[in-house]
Amino acid sequence: MMKAFENFCARLMQKFFLSSNNQKNSDNKHIFIFWTAVGALTQLLVFCGDMLTPLGFAHGILYAPATFFGLFANRVISIWLIGSLGMLGTGLGIFYSNGTLPNVGYEYILLNRLLGWGTIIASAVAAMILLRLRRQRRVSQVALEDTASLLQVASTVGGLGGWRVKLPEMESYWSAEVFKILGRPHGTVPDIDTIIGWYDEKYQVDVRDKFEKCVFEGHPFDTEIQVIHPDGTPHWVRLVGEAVWNDQGQIEAAQGAVQDIDKHKAVQKEIESSREEWQLLAESVPMIVWTTNSLGRMSYVNQFAAGYMGSSARQLIQEGWWQYVHPDDKPNAKAIWKAALMGVQPFLAEFRVLRHDGTWRWHLARAVRVDASQGAQWYGTAMDIQDFKEAQETGSQLASRLVETMESVADAIFVLDHDWIFTYMNRQCETVLERKREELLSRCVWDEFPQARGSKFQLEYERCVKEHATVRFDAEYALLKKHFEVSAYPHQGGVIVYFRDVTTQKRLAEQLQQAQRIDALGKLTGGVAHDFNNLLTVILGNAEILAEQFPPSTQEQALTQMISSAAQRGAEMTQRLLTFARKQSLEPQVLELNTLVKDMSPLLRRSLGQQIWVEIIYCDGLWPTLVDPGQLEMALLNLAINARDAMPNGGRLLIETSNTVLDEDYAAQHRLCCINRP
Repeated sequence: MMKAFENFCARLMQKFFLSSNNQKNSDNKHIFIFWTAVGALTQLLVFCGDMLTPLGFAHGILYAPATFFGLFANRVISIWLIGSLGMLGTGLGIFYSNGTLPNVGYEYILLNRLLGWGTIIASAVAAMILLRLRRQRRVSQVALEDTASLLQVASTVGGLGGWRVKLPEMESYWSAEVFKILGRPHGTVPDIDTIIGWYDEKYQVDVRDKFEKCVFEGHPFDTEIQVIHPDGTPHWVRLVGEAVWNDQGQIEAAQGAVQDIDKHKAVQKEIESSREEWQLLAESVPMIVWTTNSLGRMSYVNQFAAGYMGSSARQLIQEGWWQYVHPDDKPNAKAIWKAALMGVQPFLAEFRVLRHDGTWRWHLARAVRVDASQGAQWYGTAMDIQDFKEAQETGSQLASRLVETMESVADAIFVLDHDWIFTYMNRQCETVLERKREELLSRCVWDEFPQARGSKFQLEYERCVKEHATVRFDAEYALLKKHFEVSAYPHQGGVIVYFRDVTTQKRLAEQLQQAQRIDALGKLTGGVAHDFNNLLTVILGNAEILAEQFPPSTQEQALTQMISSAAQRGAEMTQRLLTFARKQSLEPQVLELNTLVKDMSPLLRRSLGQQIWVEIIYCDGLWPTLVDPGQLEMALLNLAINARDAMPNGGRLLIETSNTVLDEDYAAQHRLCCINRP
C-alpha cells in the first residue's frame, strides 16, 4: 500500500509541474470549480469504500491524496475544502463502517483514524507549500521573460550587442545584434584577425592594440571606429571591452559590447556644421555677439567684441566682460542678468561699455534662452546705441522735453500666463485700462475684456507664445475708444505685454494732415485769385474807356455800367479769396455784421452740402463792428466746416448774431479774454 501511495504522489507531482508550465491563467473560475468538484467526488468515493470495509484497516489514510486535487484549482480554499471533507469522512467512517475485524480493539481503530486525520492535515499543508512554490516559480518565470523581452527591445532600439572571447582558445561568442550591427549574416563567429579586418584600415592597428592589452594585461577600452559593411559602406560603431578575471587572478575571457552610433555621428556632424555656420554669421555682424551656459558662464564671444574692447576672445571667455561695463551701470545690469538666469524676465538692458580708445559708449544688450538637448544656452547681442543717444540729446528743446516726459512715465505693463490669466499689472496699466488690479489679477484677460476675443490683440499674443518671438503692433480697442501701441515678449510662464495709449498722437496726426490740406487749398486759391484779379483789372479799365465814349442815358452807357459793376463785384470776391489764402493785408472796416453774414450764407450752404441744414438768426439793433471783412468771413467759414466735420451723418447748424459786452464777468465765465485794469 505505501509503495502504491508513493507512486501516486510521484505521478501527481509530475502532472502538477507539467500543469504549472502549461497553465496561463491560474485564477480561472471554471478550473477552480472543476478540480474542487473532482476532489470532493474522490473523497465521497473513498467514504463509500470506507462504509463497505470493516474497521481495522488503515482506510483513513486514503482520504489524504485527494487534497492534492486542490493544487489544480490553484486556490488554498480548495485544498482546505477537500481536506475538510476527508477529515469528515474519516470521522464518520467509525460509525458507518461494515463491522470490525476480528481481534481488533477500539484503541487501534481510534489510533488508525487519528493517523488518517494527521495524514490529511499533512497532505493539505504539503499541498499549500507546493502551491506557493508553484506561484513563486510562475512569477519568477514571467519576470524572467519580461526582463529578456525588455533587454531584447533595448538592444534593438539602442543598437547594442554583446560579445565574449574565451581564453586561451580565442573562441568568440556574439549576440544576434552584433551580426546586424557589423552587417554580417547570422552564423559562426569568425576568428579575431578576420573581425579586425572588417574595420577601416586606419583603425585596425589601434583596435588590435587595445584588444591585446585587454586580453593580456586587463586594460579596458572604449573607442569609436568605422566598420566596413560587405557593400563597401562605412558605419560608425562604439566598441567597448573589459577583461574577465577568475578566482586565481588570471584573465579567463574578454567581454564587451558593440553599439551602432552611425545615426548619432550623422546628427553630431550636422550640429557641428550648424554651429560653424552660426559662428560665421556671428563673426560677420558689426555688433557684440556672445553665448553662455545655463549658469551664466561665457562660452563664446565674436572677434568684433574682442577688437571693440581691446582684448582677445580667449581672455573675454575666461574673465568675462563685466569689467568693461561702467561702474554706475554694472549693479543694475547684473541684477537684470541674474533675474534672466532665474527665468523671471528676458535679459534686456542698457549700459555703457568701455571702448578700446578709452571712451564709454552706450549699448543695448539683449539675450534669449534656448533649451537644447545638451542643456540650456543663452544667445545674446550688444549693439552700440551711443549715436542714437547723442541724436536724442541734440534734438530741439520741445522734443527733448517730450522725450524726457515719456521716459519719466513708465509704459503700461501686464503679464499673462499660459492660460491667459493676469499675474501682474503695473499702476500705469490701471490708468490706461481704467480697471483696478484687484479686479483683474487671477482672472482671464478674454473674460474681462470680451471685446478683445478674436481681435488682433488675441491673434498677436497667441503668435508671440506659439513662435516664441517678440511681436509689435498697434490696434484700437473700441470699448475704451483708445488706440494702443503694443510690444509683447514671450517668457517661460506666458507673455509680457508693454503698451501705451497713442490715441492723442493719432488724432494730432490727422489734424496735421487736415491743416496741410487746407494750407494747400489756400495756396491754390491765392494763385487763382491773383490771376483772376489781373483779368478784372483789364475788364474794369476797358469799361471806363467805353463809358467815356458813349453819351449818358444811352443803351451803350447802361451796358458799360453793367460790365463795370460786375467786374467790381468780381474784384471784391477776389479780395476775399486772397484773404482766405492769407495773401491780403488786414483792412479793418466798420461793418454791418448782419449784411456780411447774409452775403456769406450762399457760400456757407454750398460749402457744407445738402446734409447740413443752415439756419441764421439776425439780431435787430446790432452794433456796428470794426473788423477786417475777409478775416471774419474766413473765421466764419472755418467754424462752419468744423461743425460739418463734427456731424458726419448730417445735422443742423445755427448761426446767430448778437451784442455782447466783454466785461470781467464774461471773461471769468467763458475764459476767452482778459480785462486789463487801468
